[in-house]
Amino acid sequence: MNQQYYSAEFPASLSKLEDTHDLPSFGDLVEHEILLYETGDEVGQLSY
Repeated sequence: MNQQYYSAEFPASLSKLEDTHDLPSFGDLVEHEILLYETGDEVGQLSY
């Protein structure tokens, strides 16, 4: 999902799923090492 704008329908559709689905946050997924994120190998990355 790559939304570039805020949609009021999105939170409403998620709240409908809370009773039947587990909806962990991005931070929870990272904390439990289910999801890993890191920077890429951009040119000049170490200069920042």
